Amino acid sequence: MKRNELEKIVPAAIALGALIALMVYFVEPWNGIDGSLVTIVALMASVYAAISSIYLSRTMQRKNKLRRVFIIHAMEDSGEAQKLASGLKALGYNPWVDVEDITPGQRIEEAIKNGLSESSAAILIVSSNLDYDSRWVTQQLKAALSTMSSKDKFSSPVIPVRLDDSNLPNVLSGIHAVDLRDEKSLESLDKGLRRVLGA
Repeated sequence: MKRNELEKIVPAAIALGALIALMVYFVEPWNGIDGSLVTIVALMASVYAAISSIYLSRTMQRKNKLRRVFIIHAMEDSGEAQKLASGLKALGYNPWVDVEDITPGQRIEEAIKNGLSESSAAILIVSSNLDYDSRWVTQQLKAALSTMSSKDKFSSPVIPVRLDDSNLPNVLSGIHAVDLRDEKSLESLDKGLRRVLGA
């Protein structure tokens, strides 16, 4: 079931329970049916609607986490990161990229930690702009490798994506990278993410 379908069903289920509950108070018992029976049915419908709402919202949260992909990049590559995020959204992923997901007034370090904890995979945008000695890059890459895991034992939870011919960091040197200069790069990245996420 798609997210937009769930967003329609949950309010409808809650409204149905509320409607039945209201009918108990404003309508005489129907055709000789005891009012207490109608009350019990209304309460059961309300409880069912509440439980369904909680279940569906938690299912949506789990699915969002499964499709959440954290994008690590140099600040100079923010435009490329946003383009990549748009491409991932079109494929049904839920990308986390700092320029879109850190809002004014937020504590940057906490927002990044939260983004990493919400994500199931990461992408490292590799370019000549990326400084492997940068505290931010080092922390994000280390956190992604230590907290995320791949469903496929032969895949890394961090997929390197190249903008140019710059070297990969040592920790990812044996990992096959996606080259964004290739016209089928998004298709390749999708294939890799599916393996990592087990989708």
